[in-house]
Amino acid sequence: MTAGWSIRRRLVLLVIVISSLIVVATVLIILQSSGVTIRGQQQTILYTEGRDIALRLDEQIQRMIEPPRLLANMLADPALTPIPDLWRTAGNIMLDSPWIGRIGMLRPYRNGYQIVQFRRPFPSTKIAPMSRDYVQSIPSDSWYARALSEGGVHWHSVVSSPMPNASPSRYIIAIPVSESESSASGLVWIEVMAADMREAIQEMLATTNSDAYHLVLDGDRVIAAFGLTRSMADRTGFASDALLNSSTFSQWVANLPSNNPSWIDANSPLNLGDTRDSFVTYHELPTSHWRMISVFSPTAMQETGIQVALFILIVALVGLFLLGLAVRRAVNYLVSQPLMEISRAAQEIGSGDMRYHIAHVSRGDEVGSLARALDAMQRNLADTYGRLSLYGRTLEQRVTERTSELEVARQYAQNNATEMRTLYDASIDLVGEYHLDVMLQKLVGYVRTLLRADYCNVWLLNEDGRQLRLVATTPEHRHIVGIVVPSSEGIAGRVVRIKKGMTIENYSTWSGKIGWVMPQMYRAVGVPLLYSGNAIGAVVAGRGPMGSLFEEADQRLLNLLANVVSPIIRNAQLFSQLEETKQRIEMANDVKTRFLASITHELRTPLNLVINNMDFMRIGIFGDVNDEQRERIDQTIRSAEGLLYLINDLLDVSKIEAGEMQLFIQPTDVYPVLVDTLDAALALIPENSPVALMADIPETLPQIPMDARRIRQVLLNLLSNAIKFT
Repeated sequence: MTAGWSIRRRLVLLVIVISSLIVVATVLIILQSSGVTIRGQQQTILYTEGRDIALRLDEQIQRMIEPPRLLANMLADPALTPIPDLWRTAGNIMLDSPWIGRIGMLRPYRNGYQIVQFRRPFPSTKIAPMSRDYVQSIPSDSWYARALSEGGVHWHSVVSSPMPNASPSRYIIAIPVSESESSASGLVWIEVMAADMREAIQEMLATTNSDAYHLVLDGDRVIAAFGLTRSMADRTGFASDALLNSSTFSQWVANLPSNNPSWIDANSPLNLGDTRDSFVTYHELPTSHWRMISVFSPTAMQETGIQVALFILIVALVGLFLLGLAVRRAVNYLVSQPLMEISRAAQEIGSGDMRYHIAHVSRGDEVGSLARALDAMQRNLADTYGRLSLYGRTLEQRVTERTSELEVARQYAQNNATEMRTLYDASIDLVGEYHLDVMLQKLVGYVRTLLRADYCNVWLLNEDGRQLRLVATTPEHRHIVGIVVPSSEGIAGRVVRIKKGMTIENYSTWSGKIGWVMPQMYRAVGVPLLYSGNAIGAVVAGRGPMGSLFEEADQRLLNLLANVVSPIIRNAQLFSQLEETKQRIEMANDVKTRFLASITHELRTPLNLVINNMDFMRIGIFGDVNDEQRERIDQTIRSAEGLLYLINDLLDVSKIEAGEMQLFIQPTDVYPVLVDTLDAALALIPENSPVALMADIPETLPQIPMDARRIRQVLLNLLSNAIKFT
């Protein structure tokens, strides 16, 4: 499908595909690593929201206390005549507060107590009906006695229905009256109907925007319930009385943990069949000591995670789009457009226009090298055509010379074309090779072929950059591969230092030569291997005394080949390092496996001896033991067996890694395995631990095919984790 695509389109597609995979992997990692943090932040927000609602509700309840507090302060004034002065005030309070159904007062009177109660005023007269009673004493179990003894605001709920867990019908808010600082001398109270209290609470909760359900409870009784969740909106909208009075709801309320401010609950009956987790918060109202339970729906727990995922996805898509545009423009500017211009120049030169300007000859990359090679070929062809034109004027006199020169020019052009074709074939061959030694040896062969050289060697810098190491040479001189020389010596050291090529007419008399000289190294040429602007080595070619001098074209051709293979050599080095590191890791893992197998075997032998001797002591072979000693010995045996199981786990790990893990499946009684596992788990519980382990196992369990030791190991691990983290 991509056979007819341009290089630009292929590179852009490759970069976008690779970047897409990286972005997808990064997004998945980010979502996985940040999922717990996002969930924790969402829970904090929901907990704060539930706390704010509870504080607002407590403030409203505090406002209900103001009327009896005002009356209590008035009654504490000894100069006040109680009934006449309070009658008008109580009537005004009830007219201003429609939720107050009755106001009462208890005060000492003669040898007993007087109880005065004001009911709601008649609309026409605005006078509150009053009733008075006299009692000799107050029963110690009455709410009057509790309110007097508490000394503060007292809440009392009156339940009229005989049904269990029935909701209160009215609430009494009482405040003691103190004429002195020593003790309370009377009470003032107001009565609020439960329906009015519930309506006031629901009006306050109705202003919240939470996707939650709110319950206000007095003990285990529901005072008010309000809330609309998205999962319930299409069905009921509000919780029905049948749900609030059901046994499932009552059991759920009774099991609410009062010492935990928030928790995750998947079994809330308010989810109405939704099996996802709900977030539950618990708040106690300081004024009335009521409890407010807020159940936030699973939808509220998921909205933030979805928003974060959508944001990351949008950012990733925008980034990929911008990356594609940037890569397209970069490839178009650096590769596609220059190659098209060079191709157009080659066509013009081929059509005979020797004055056509060749662009990009000043660039230092491969495109620049190709442009300079084409420019050199243009100059050579222009010179050849000029001479042919000159010789054409004297065609009859210079036929022989002209034919000879044309042949030379043709041969030169053919050689250039052959060299370029060979260079292209060499590049294709070397790009696909990842083994450094094989690739370098191929490079030596191509250099000798392209330059018609007798000798070639390749030098690479060590990691510290202070020495050059011979890594490849001609086949007849392979015995010297591996020698090391200082990075400042020889033609290789010189080109590495100056980062450009050079030619030498007579290497044997050159002042910078190495102490030894190969016979073929009389004429020499060398170029550096550059990667990211830094020299990583050098390529040196030589000819014998009978060979011709290396020309500028030879150096240029060798430099072009070096620029092509430099990144390939660096990649091959990294590939070799990767293979070496992989082998070291495999060796270390093998050593670890053998060590685990050896150490577990060495530990099991003495531990089995300890267990056997302790078992002999338990049954009395070494002497009589009492019950306490036998219990201690049993605990020691179980602990030693637990240690033996841990050692067997280490051996299992080594067997799994070695591929030798086997299961022994046979019919086995389940009951002994479970009892033995429970005994071992009980030994793990500290003596004063609040954690208790209870089991209900019938003795008539059947035999089942299983590996008893593995099943016991799994059960013990599960019980151990439960004991540790409960």
